[in-house]
Amino acid sequence: MRYFARRYRCIAFNARGWPPSEVPQDAARYSQARACDDIRCVLDGLKIDKAHIVGLSMGGLATLHFGLTYPKRARSLLVGGAGYGSEKSEREKFRNEATLIAGKLEKDGMAAFAEAYAYGPTRVQFENKDPRGFAEFKAMLAEHSAKGAANTQLGVQRERPSIFDLEDGLAKLDVPTLVVLALPAAGHLHQAHVPDGRPAGRSQQRPCHQHRGACGLQCGAGRFPRPGRFRPLAHARSARRQPEHHGHDEVAAASPPVIPAAQRASRDLAGKVGLSPRGPGYSLARIPG
Repeated sequence: MRYFARRYRCIAFNARGWPPSEVPQDAARYSQARACDDIRCVLDGLKIDKAHIVGLSMGGLATLHFGLTYPKRARSLLVGGAGYGSEKSEREKFRNEATLIAGKLEKDGMAAFAEAYAYGPTRVQFENKDPRGFAEFKAMLAEHSAKGAANTQLGVQRERPSIFDLEDGLAKLDVPTLVVLALPAAGHLHQAHVPDGRPAGRSQQRPCHQHRGACGLQCGAGRFPRPGRFRPLAHARSARRQPEHHGHDEVAAASPPVIPAAQRASRDLAGKVGLSPRGPGYSLARIPG
């Protein structure tokens, strides 16, 4: 967020169930479709017609579903680390894990959950790379609502469709898309989740700095024939000045950002969808229940 805010107007929002967004007590008010629609609601509330949609992990799936559901509202999609639990043979195991995690959240509380979750195999490398950023992430995670996190596990994680179920839609998706996946999972996810029949789709492997393994990059929709072109072309798009945007594209991040302590005080934006001056910089938005 800090990096992209130098060039873009960046809007970060916490998903429902994650304060300062509201925490509905009923798990039925959480779903993958609702997570997708919440992105649209943020754009509608800020009167933004189109934006680059960026998401990591759970936010990456919300980003992907947004592109499939509202392609005309997305300038581009950046889907990072999405797809866990999609393998057909592992679906029941994944669903059972979500139920178990929800129970632990309800029983032990958020602080105890954060202490264990932060050191999972997919997150401990963050500490190796950036100890200060990891400490901030861990502290912020512990502040969240145990009820909201449990309902997210039950309503979103457990019930979301497999990416394998989206293959037909992905093959027709005509939005510039960059998919970033950690290897070794990237190989089979590329083949299964981003079909080879997609226009000009290409994959490329690159090392992840201080991570064990590499990253798989997938570009598609024809307009990005090489992964390396994504950044300059995205910048070129932002240079097309539009009066209502004051020359800056909007970037909506569908994953909770790491926010410096001085700016965390701005989380008293309760009751407002988002606040931000036009132009570069980033702001917080909340999702009403």
